[in-house]
Amino acid sequence: MLTEVLLWMAAMMVAAVGEWILFDQTLPVFRSLDTRIKHEWVGRIISSASQIGIILFWFLEGTTSIWGQSLLLGYTLHDILHMLTYETDITAYIHHIVAVTVTGLFKMTMTPEQAESAALATVVLESTSPFLHLTWLMKQGGLGKHPLFLYISGFTALFFGFMRCGVFPWVMAKKMDRVTALVAMPFLILNFYWFWKILKILKKVLERKEVAFSSSEQSHEA
Repeated sequence: MLTEVLLWMAAMMVAAVGEWILFDQTLPVFRSLDTRIKHEWVGRIISSASQIGIILFWFLEGTTSIWGQSLLLGYTLHDILHMLTYETDITAYIHHIVAVTVTGLFKMTMTPEQAESAALATVVLESTSPFLHLTWLMKQGGLGKHPLFLYISGFTALFFGFMRCGVFPWVMAKKMDRVTALVAMPFLILNFYWFWKILKILKKVLERKEVAFSSSEQSHEA
């Protein structure tokens, strides 16, 4: 599987350079960002594409898909290296290190039943990430005050809470044995921590909208 992992990593590096050049030539808002944010912009798009690809591979080919497993590992390793250019949140690195560990166990030591439950958990987790990336990209792209941003942010928060803080614990309790659940425990802790942060951000967005609405009402009354 090493060859497939290296191929995915090489493809992502090429895609990152290609995205940077494309956006720098075509998007004024991208050109206005500082270098660190540009790296994160490109990284989040690659992450979204990879996460969707992982889910599709496993739905179409099953959890034994070499390309699905190698994409998961290749994407995670590439993202760790890319995050060094912009990410300062230690929880992101913890998440990726645990993901690499789980993927290694998935390939080398897990029984078919354990692998099946780990793959199901991966689908549950990765299904939320593209929406998180979309809200970040909208905000950085200057759409943070657009009405659509509020709806997408609200949906993202609800979907994240449902999948990561509801479905994921259910998968751990009902589908995993004790060993697999123990390995997955760091993900559960991170999920609740991140959900708490998402709710804080959403609260600020709602408060900002409420202030804007009140100001609009006052101007109409005047």
